[in-house]
Amino acid sequence: MAVNWHTGQLLQAEGGPMRVCTTTLSLETSQSPEFVDITDEVTNVIQDSGILSGLVVVFSQHTTGAIKIN
Repeated sequence: MAVNWHTGQLLQAEGGPMRVCTTTLSLETSQSPEFVDITDEVTNVIQDSGILSGLVVVFSQHTTGAIKIN
C-alpha cells in the first residue's frame, strides 16, 4: 500500500489557524469482491498528524469502491 503524505498546512479559521492533514492511501486488489481493512492505516495517519481534535473524512475516488463502517 502506497501512502502519500501531505501535512502541516494551516488555514485561517474563526478563532485562529486550523491545521489540515491530507493523506492518500493507494492500494490494488487482486479479486472481486475483495475487502481490505484500512483501519490501522487510518489510525496511523491520525496519530502521525499530531492533530488532537477534529474530523476524519475517508472516501473512495473510484466508482466501484466502497467504504464500510463498523
